[in-house]
Amino acid sequence: MKKSLKQLGAFLILLLIWNSYTNVTEASTFREVYTVNSGSGVLLREAPSTGSTSIQHLTNGTFGTVFSIDANGWARIQVDGVTGYAPINFFKKATGTIKIANSIGGLIVRESPSPTSKNLATLKYKMIIEEFSARGGWSFVQYGNITGYVASNFIGKPITYPAIVASKSGLVVKNIASTSGASIAAIPNGKKVEVHSELMGWAYVSVGDTKGYVVASFLTKEMPVTIPSTNNLINPKQVITHKEMTTFLQQIAAKYPRFTELKQIGTSVEKRPIYAIRIGNGKKEVLFDASIHAREHMTTNVLLEMIDTYSANYASGSSYLGFNVRSVLDKTAIWFVPMMNPDGVTLVQLGANAVANKASVLSINGSSDFNRWKSNIRGVDLNDNFDSEWSKISNSRPGPSYMQYRGPYAFSEPEAKALGNFMTSRPFKTNISYHSSGQIIYWFNYQKALELSRDRGLAGQLSQLTGYKVMPPQYLTGSGASADYFIQETGMPGIVLEISPYVGEKPIPLSNWDLIWKQNAKVGLYVANEAAKR
Repeated sequence: MKKSLKQLGAFLILLLIWNSYTNVTEASTFREVYTVNSGSGVLLREAPSTGSTSIQHLTNGTFGTVFSIDANGWARIQVDGVTGYAPINFFKKATGTIKIANSIGGLIVRESPSPTSKNLATLKYKMIIEEFSARGGWSFVQYGNITGYVASNFIGKPITYPAIVASKSGLVVKNIASTSGASIAAIPNGKKVEVHSELMGWAYVSVGDTKGYVVASFLTKEMPVTIPSTNNLINPKQVITHKEMTTFLQQIAAKYPRFTELKQIGTSVEKRPIYAIRIGNGKKEVLFDASIHAREHMTTNVLLEMIDTYSANYASGSSYLGFNVRSVLDKTAIWFVPMMNPDGVTLVQLGANAVANKASVLSINGSSDFNRWKSNIRGVDLNDNFDSEWSKISNSRPGPSYMQYRGPYAFSEPEAKALGNFMTSRPFKTNISYHSSGQIIYWFNYQKALELSRDRGLAGQLSQLTGYKVMPPQYLTGSGASADYFIQETGMPGIVLEISPYVGEKPIPLSNWDLIWKQNAKVGLYVANEAAKR
């Protein structure tokens, strides 16, 4: 009975969509983006006539939105908020690039490339748009019938995966994620498509020249991971969710099986997998981890870009920033744990509706704005939950909080336990734990003699590499920190790198990415190379 009701519901949705499709005119009547295709440009006029007053001269390559084309070949077109007429034979249809909205607070589309120009629309996080041009920090984009300018640093390249249309009647493609959108094509049952994003029950797909939104429930994703032909599998200058990170790690492992290993080392409170991936075949190993604090999810991007870049250069036998990557990683392999706190990161990125413990986190936080949140989903600061003199921590908050509550006992949290067990399960030579922000380095946990000299020296070398300041010994009575636990249990260097200039209690803005990657691009290779000598 349940199956029958589900099928009936799906049929009614599809019927509604197809009914909408039959009442919509041809796609050529929608707004479309064109570009001037004339070396001398073309005049935009007040009326569809060569005798009409000219409004402005449009130079070759100018983008505009065409509303209609009359029988005489005159196009009603809008450029930067100015509407007029011009002969369509001076234009050609523009080709866009699929991008994704990466601003969690919404992506503002403006009439012209200026922060003070008219706000045309605010697009939701993860909406797919087409980018036609980018210059001066602004991109000209289209979403459905909305065209305008957005800040370029708030859009990025989506992570795609393959799927199959699973509807006997096929799927109608809409220009927006709504049944009210214009129907622009139909995709037959059994057709393979690329999914670029999912939003509110809709999926943005592409197949050949067809691209747009379809009802996501009519797609089946039970297919092998597709490996893109490019070496660049990730766009790090975007907000990367746990789901997207998982897809990327699967792609890397499938593309490079000869020198990678992907494994799950644990699960979060809400049962999200915690992954570790090895790059290289070296007998010696080092460990990198990130996003132990939820709002510090830019650190995940750093590790994923290392994985992507190092893997591509290993496979091609290339050098990168002065390192022979294959030679380095076949002496010392790097294990990466890119997201230690997947529940907390999901909360910060997507809000309380995206987690199972919604009521609890809203009560703990006292607000629906989780930008400041560092803890796991139970309000325990994971970097205070490791058994490194945990009982002596003096500044813990008394109960669950967005930060700095050590938990009821050491390793009370599954995320901390997973990393702690992994740290001691292999003979790692070094642990680098990425945090944010402040551009500083921590390294001390009461080391003695040669270990003190060794670890201070490595911290200094990483300071020269990144430009970050080495902090003096803190002499804490207890810390509960993961790097301190690593030092205590292994006797090896455990170093914390705090990326980005200080930004306060919030995630690092994407505009800081270029500087962060420039500072950290070769840290993994440097640490692996240093470990090979010990």
